[in-house]
Amino acid sequence: MEHLCPKCKSKLTKCVARTNTMCDLAAYKFPVKPFGKGYSDLFPYVCPVCGYTEWYVENPEKFK
Repeated sequence: MEHLCPKCKSKLTKCVARTNTMCDLAAYKFPVKPFGKGYSDLFPYVCPVCGYTEWYVENPEKFK
């Protein structure tokens, strides 16, 4: 899916956020169920023109 910047309408670029650990970021559907599958990896998308950043889950269908 293509994401566009709401400020300048340029195509957002998928990126990776890094922390001091090797953990991936994820979003979990609330309430969190132990061993549930209601989660997805979370990625920042950055506008290469103005720097605007939004976060999107990789698999939004898991939140239905």
